[in-house]
Amino acid sequence: MLIHSSFPSSRPVTPREWWPLWEIPQRLQSMLYIHLRFQIQFTEDARLPEYKGALLRGALMWDLRQQECKRPSLESCKECSFLSSCSYAELFEAAKGDHLQSYLQRTNCTLPCILKPPLESKEYYPKGQTITFEQIVMGPYHHYLPKLIQAIVELGRRGFGADKGSGESRFTLLDVQTHTPFGWRTISAAPHRLYPEPCHIWSVGQWPMSVIPAAKLQLDFLTPLRLRVGGRYVKSSELTLLHLIRSISNRLKDLYQNFSNEPFHKRKRGPFPDLYSGLLSLAEDPSIALVSRDLHPKKLRRYSNRQKKTTPLNGLLGSIQWEQVPAPLVWLLQVGQLFHIGKSSIHGCGLYHANVSLMG
Repeated sequence: MLIHSSFPSSRPVTPREWWPLWEIPQRLQSMLYIHLRFQIQFTEDARLPEYKGALLRGALMWDLRQQECKRPSLESCKECSFLSSCSYAELFEAAKGDHLQSYLQRTNCTLPCILKPPLESKEYYPKGQTITFEQIVMGPYHHYLPKLIQAIVELGRRGFGADKGSGESRFTLLDVQTHTPFGWRTISAAPHRLYPEPCHIWSVGQWPMSVIPAAKLQLDFLTPLRLRVGGRYVKSSELTLLHLIRSISNRLKDLYQNFSNEPFHKRKRGPFPDLYSGLLSLAEDPSIALVSRDLHPKKLRRYSNRQKKTTPLNGLLGSIQWEQVPAPLVWLLQVGQLFHIGKSSIHGCGLYHANVSLMG
């Protein structure tokens, strides 16, 4: 069956023309993940940076490496003979080095853990106060959850203030929950049960796609959006729906190639190579109207222990709204909420919320 690779840009695209794009959810059925929520309570007064994603991820990586690494003298995980059984390398270094990653020839491969950091910007937390953060873990790696919980427990004992090992900002892990079709369910609670109850495993493809275009679609960017196009970061006045659809499509392709349950020859091609150009053409449909743009730049910095210096995490915050967005694009933008978009997503950047009002 012939599938058109693009649509005419001079007139609105009809649902009959983009019906092949309804296949996209089915093609992503083999992408599995678990969605976790962690609640911690400070056992002493704590001071944290305004943006907590980079600190939280870095501290968690450090503790898991301390817990798991059997050859700490090596410069690279790829040289280690224990690589295939190391939770740290597989969760935070993408260093497994299988034949697909060799094919892709990447030095910074997509990672299976996606952090959703605390969103509050305050920096002082009195003793007894709680915060929550979330993690998406791609399906092949959910069996490492007990080790991830253990690393968070150890991080709480050590503290994760500005100086590692200083004993600052100690906390206790109160609760670990998994997201299910019926809401959040506790799988591990204090005292810390390191072997939690089974998590609900989701499939990306199980999210249904509507046949009705969105009357209004608003995206609220909750952590900095760092979208790089043509060698530079997109400014607030330049952001378009096409930028976002291209970024989300590429993100899903990366996740599919690395973490799908499909055989190698299917993963190598990506989930929808024959539909990609059609998605981009649909994003330029002239019937899609920009309603409002309320985006502003946010300047943040993080400290890199590897580089021994601070690096920028600048990006865009705020909201943007369109009308008459076709259903396949709405579906992609809704799924993108799970996996973030843009650069520095491993530090929690590119997190957004999609508000959809369907045409009645």
